[in-house]
Formats: sequence, structure tokens, C-alpha cells
Amino acid sequence: LNLQKGYYIDMFSTKRGLRLCSFILILTLILSMTLTGCGDEFANSEKVDTKVYEAMLNSSFALADTAKNSQVLSDYIEKWARGNDNFKVSHDKHGNVIVSVKALEEYKNAPSTILHCSLETAAPQRTAYAMTTIMYIMEHSQNHGFIRAVFSEPQNGIKQIKKGYLEAESIISLDWSKNNNIMIGSAGRNDYQVHKNIEYQDASYPNAFRITIMGISPTLASKTNQINPIKAVGKLLAELKSTGVLLEIAEFNSGYMNDDGEFVAEANESDGYPTGISTVVMVNDNDVNKLTKKFTKSQTKTLEKYAEDNPNLVYDFIALETPEGQKVISSDDTSKLISFIYTCPFGIYEKDDEGNPVSITNLLSCTTLNGSVDMKLCSMCESEKKLSSLDTVYKTLAGLYELEETKTEIAPIMNMENYQEIPAITRISEISGSVYNEETTYSFGFDNNAAALILQRVPKANIVTYGLSEKNIERQVETILTYLEKSNQFNK
Repeated sequence: LNLQKGYYIDMFSTKRGLRLCSFILILTLILSMTLTGCGDEFANSEKVDTKVYEAMLNSSFALADTAKNSQVLSDYIEKWARGNDNFKVSHDKHGNVIVSVKALEEYKNAPSTILHCSLETAAPQRTAYAMTTIMYIMEHSQNHGFIRAVFSEPQNGIKQIKKGYLEAESIISLDWSKNNNIMIGSAGRNDYQVHKNIEYQDASYPNAFRITIMGISPTLASKTNQINPIKAVGKLLAELKSTGVLLEIAEFNSGYMNDDGEFVAEANESDGYPTGISTVVMVNDNDVNKLTKKFTKSQTKTLEKYAEDNPNLVYDFIALETPEGQKVISSDDTSKLISFIYTCPFGIYEKDDEGNPVSITNLLSCTTLNGSVDMKLCSMCESEKKLSSLDTVYKTLAGLYELEETKTEIAPIMNMENYQEIPAITRISEISGSVYNEETTYSFGFDNNAAALILQRVPKANIVTYGLSEKNIERQVETILTYLEKSNQFNK
């Protein structure tokens, strides 16, 4: 359009205009292919059926969010798998479920693939995404070689499963929950059992109160901004003693609830935070008012800080009738219990120069059942040196309060410095970029150990720990579908 001369040129009426038009169309097509990734080597053809996936995900969410333990999830998966005639299903006494499907005819020479997730009730959202993704792929993938799905019990499953079930040309572990992110390292974890036989004596004070915290959402031990009920109640009791309140403890138990809300204390049940705690405290007449005020202050602060993330959170304080002949923990053992809980490290223990955590600690359970104090604690560190230093801290604290301490290695440190040389990682990265045009990132994590345990048993495993999240779940599922579709191109 030329406004000065008052006329326009119709470029389509000239050969030059036709050539220009063709050039623009070709350039537009090239740019479109580049931006969408459709011209890439790993462009995908399989799409996720959104309605089907969402229906499966809703069922998984509902189950994972209410399951008391991983066996509930194992039973659900096994029932699902046995409903499909194309699947071969097995399980072991440790709660692991293995489901396999044969390669399609045109994929008989393709490399085999393991899809893995841990049935972690302390991470219901992550577990629901991982379960659903594997189940959907097993049912709906139209292009694949041999696939074995391994659903492992979260604590010792990988250690106890038959080694043959962990061997394949590639392994995709879904124990990770960062969008378009691959884990290339994870912290080592040690658990500690702390034990002390305790003595009982007749109660000296007439007023009994039950302090209860329950309804805490299941949470992995690596999360540092969740309420730990053991520390919360331990701090309350320590503050009462420091202000001169005379108190006795009849019981101190952390654990879980029944569906009807009744508190159930189970020693060493939790792999993450305990979802509740109940303690019975006895005080003198003169200290009832002080106890009430201190509790009210603690209750208000706790609910303000944690209720939003824990919609079922309850923090109660009720008076009890004191039965005749009431027994309480001896004053010496009471002091040692409260002091140990108060001084025991909890949360982020150490950070690096950039403020990132390098070591984390947690209290997992505490109970005075069976005439003893039994506690479970853990430490997670990114280096052997730091992990060893925390071993010394726990050993020193246990000795100070005359507690017996034993250590169990739960997970080794995983440091995949050569991750750029691992085919499964490079291929998932390339495919992921093609599928939804977002660069893959690589991270270190504290809340995952299954891949580390797999590598401990199969050191040369071609493994990738791929993150799933709500933001791009369909694209992430498509990434795995495309990986299986293109597997014929991969050399064994």
C-alpha cells in the first residue's frame, strides 16, 4: 500500500509476488516445525486420551490419599493388572507388584523397558501421578517393546525384590515430582532406632490431661516446612518444665489414626512424618492454669502456621478422670525423654554457601509402649562426610541421655556425574524438548532413594528418574509414550 502515490501493488499478480508468497509460506512452515518440535527426530505420534487419563488419576488420587499403608496400593494395582488378559502379574511377600506386557510384533527386537514407582503413602500426589502414568501406558501404548512395571514397597522393596526384575535395557523411574526435571543425584539416608527401658512410679499429681495432635497430611521425611507433632509437643513440655511447672507423663505415643478418628499408636510405623501424637500429662493443682495458657498459645500458633496445608489438623487438650493407681514414667526418665526430643536435631541441619540444604534430619516416631521409650529418627545428606558427622551427633545425644542407639543404612548417596553419557537420560531429555518445547533441567533431591537402590543392585543400569507434575502431566506421559515408540531406533 503506497499512500503517497495513491495506489497499491497487487503482488499476487506478478511472478515476483508469487515467488515472494512461496518463500513466506515455506518460511512459515519451517518456523512452525521448529517451534512445535514436529520436525525433530523424536517427534511423537501418540497422544494422551485426556478423559481416560483423568478418570484413572482421580481413582489413584482417592486411594493414595486415604491408604494407611503401601499394601493397600499393592492390592489395588494387582487387582487392576489381573483384569487385563495381556498382562503377566506377580507379587512377592514384601509388597512388590510386578506387571509385564509382551512386545508388539513389530517391536520384538526393541530394547526392553522397566517403568518403576514406589507406593509411597507419605507422598500421595506423587504416587498417584506415577501409578496412573504407568497403568495408562501399560494399557494404551500402541508402540512398544517388552515392558515391565515394577511397583515397589517404599522402604525395603527394591532391596528385597528379585534382582532379575530390575534388569532391562532401560529403566524409567517416576519417583520424582518436578516438572520436566530429571534427578541426577540424591541424598544418602540413615535411620536410627533409639531405645531405653523406662521405670514407672505412682502418680503424684491429681490432674490428668490428654494432648493430641492428629490429622496431619502424610509427608515425606525430607519436607522441612511441615509440622512434626513429636517436636511440637516436646517443645511444649520443655517450656512448661523450664517455667517451673511440675508435670508427669503417663504416656507419649506418635503414630496414626483409624478411619473413625480414634488414635492408634504404632511404633516405628512411619517412613515420613507421624500423622499424629497423643500424650497424657499430669500436673499439680497450682499448675493447671499455667498448662492451659501454654497449651492455648501453642495451639494458636500451630493452627495458624500449618492448618492451611493440613485441612484435617486437630490440636486438642482435654481433661481426663484420673484412675486409681495411675502410673507415670519416673521423673528421671521423663526428664531424659523431654530433653532428648527438645535437643534432637530436626529439619535443615546444614546449608551450602548459596543457601541450599545439604543435610536434613527428622523424628519419625516415638512411643512409650511396652515399658520402654522407642524412637525412630533419620538423617539425609549429600556427602558421606556429612552423613558420618550426623551419625556422631546422634550417637553423642543418645549417650548423653542413656539411650541405646542403632543405625540402619536406608539409601546410599546417588551422584550421577556422568549423566550426559547415560542413554536413557539423554533420550528422555531430547524427546521431552520435542514434545512440549521446554528445556529439561537436572536436579539433586532428598526425597528419593529408589533409583539409588536400583543402581546399588544393578550398578550399570541405564536409568533415568523423570519428574511428573500437574503442570504438564499430559506432555510428560507423551514423552514416555514417544520413548517407547522410538525404542526400535535405540541400540541395545
